[in-house]
Amino acid sequence: MPYSRFFPLWALWALLAGLALNQSSLAQSSPASPQLSVTDYTWSENGDSVELKLKIAGLSERAELRPYLRGGTASRAETKGTGVFPSAGPQQVILTLAVPPAQRWQPLSIGIGGFGNNQEADFNVSAPQGDLYVLAVGVKTFGGPDSSFPDLNYTVADAQALVKLLDGQHGRLYRKVNTFLLTEEKATRTNVLATMQSIVRQASANDTVIALFSSHGTEQGGQYYAMLYGGDARKFDTTAITGQELGAFYNQIKAKTLLLLDTCASGQAISGPGTARQPATQQLISTLESATKSASASKSKGGVNEYRSWITAAQANQESLEEPSLGHGLFTYAVLEALSGKFDSSAATEAGMDAQRQRDDIQATQLLTYVVERVRDLSSQYATTLPQRHVPYYTLIANSFPVVQLNVTVNVTINVTGNVLLPPTVNADPTPPAAPAVNGPAPDAAQGVFARAFGGKDNNSGAPDFPVKSLQKALDLQVGSRVTLSPGEYSLPKDGLTISRPLTITAQGGAVTLRCLPDSDGLIAKAENVKLEGLRFVGCALALAVRSGSTLIIGGEFRGNQQALLVSGGQASVQNTLFAENGANGSTTAAVRQSGRLSFEGGSFQNNDLGAIRADGDSLLKINNVNFVNNSRSVSDGGHIYLLGNAQLDLNQASFVGAQFSLVSLSKPKTAKLCNFSDQTPHKTYQVSGACS
Repeated sequence: MPYSRFFPLWALWALLAGLALNQSSLAQSSPASPQLSVTDYTWSENGDSVELKLKIAGLSERAELRPYLRGGTASRAETKGTGVFPSAGPQQVILTLAVPPAQRWQPLSIGIGGFGNNQEADFNVSAPQGDLYVLAVGVKTFGGPDSSFPDLNYTVADAQALVKLLDGQHGRLYRKVNTFLLTEEKATRTNVLATMQSIVRQASANDTVIALFSSHGTEQGGQYYAMLYGGDARKFDTTAITGQELGAFYNQIKAKTLLLLDTCASGQAISGPGTARQPATQQLISTLESATKSASASKSKGGVNEYRSWITAAQANQESLEEPSLGHGLFTYAVLEALSGKFDSSAATEAGMDAQRQRDDIQATQLLTYVVERVRDLSSQYATTLPQRHVPYYTLIANSFPVVQLNVTVNVTINVTGNVLLPPTVNADPTPPAAPAVNGPAPDAAQGVFARAFGGKDNNSGAPDFPVKSLQKALDLQVGSRVTLSPGEYSLPKDGLTISRPLTITAQGGAVTLRCLPDSDGLIAKAENVKLEGLRFVGCALALAVRSGSTLIIGGEFRGNQQALLVSGGQASVQNTLFAENGANGSTTAAVRQSGRLSFEGGSFQNNDLGAIRADGDSLLKINNVNFVNNSRSVSDGGHIYLLGNAQLDLNQASFVGAQFSLVSLSKPKTAKLCNFSDQTPHKTYQVSGACS
């Protein structure tokens, strides 16, 4: 008898089906179904090759892997194979793929064949688009006992560690990493200024500049000085650089920029007895703010670099600490943690981040907000006296950008080459499964759906005596135009909930909290006549997004969200609502309006990290009878309301307390309608003027 008569058909179908894989992870599978994932890839310095790090599992026989470029000049015959031996467990494989000149520094479509069963893997990799320039200045030796500056312990280690960490970004986030490590004898005024000028000349808008100054800092005669090797209070002109020189360096760079200033560690006063002097840190902050604002005011909108920020290790009247058990200053130690993705869970939570989440990169805003919280915690832990505790201070960054790449996410598709039959459907049952039983009568369309977080069930009908448990289920029922929520906390799904029809969601009889999962969104409104009454949004990446239509928000509060409100289309009206402690991720403000119309009537903004409202585009922002209190917790030059582009402001009966500015225009001078408002901020408005007319 032929052999096929004794080979079970079910086994043949199972074997053929196992060949059609579409997986990117190493899930468990049979040895006959090998799987492949890309764990990392690195470009060469001139872009002529890419090194691929792969993980392969489930090989039942030796494989000869053949990588090649789709659409490129390389063919399989021209590509050397790499042997992989049989193993059910995962194997690490490194392949180097040549890249022809026409495809260098371009996204690549890559195929890998040769691992049996007519299978090939397909995936895409991106290409870095700019260079990184790293300037790290670390000085621990100064001009001796009479110089007014004691030697430091870990400033050189700070600079060396930063350079070593960032050098590993070569070929990953950046085409090339250019490092300038100036420590001790190399950290002279001549060398530092020459290197700064060289970076200004070379770094383009596609590049990134990260500069660290780790040394003593001081003030004399209204001038800030960052001390260099052999630093001496009697020789500022040859052993220090000034705050104005740091400001000029920062403002002249065309690239994305992070300026890290750990230069305020000096506890020695240079001024003589009875001489009034401004604290060194405050002088540095004032100098940089003044230089930055002067540069921005002199440029057109297109000429202002909005991809930059500077951060000092401490605020006014504070000194930054070193800690022997860490081997670094507290500030640089926190910076290194963030850049390596090794977050302290407590500080990450305080900064509005999930420390356990795997990230592809670290954004500048994430770095800044994490460092603030981490240094705050570390200085509380290691400081022996209250004055030694310090908290970093940084400038608002208009547009965030990636600083380092930690991981890669590559979707791998494994296809079967040739013709393979798929198994037919066996015992297909055309009868759909029975719907689960529903408890209670159908809800009345005039009343809508009722939900109760404690005691409701999602297999209930949604009638008053048979409430559902979740808001998601209440929206899915689509009965009437109203959802009534009993007091309690309602968890929102990871991707948020979309409202795409006229609907009122109201809290009944007590506090109703809508809580998001970490780094997840809340509600998305895309319809006319959406009304939200008495809702409390907590812990969301973006609590409420109004994409189109009209939305009315009455009462309730937005607390502890990374971003509270985004209006990118349509219009929104907010009445008597509290916005508090939002904006923790560093790139957002409590309420951000990009287009359409946004109005506030009553209510208040309190203790938001990076301002209360940011208005963009060609839209109109109306504010009436709103209180703004301390809405700039983590930045040195923060304001309550930011205006960009051609945004218009109509403001009446508002009060501003507790930030540097009430109103700030980040693009150009603006004229606004300003009526009956109290401004108790130190610097009032910036590039915003107006009258009640």
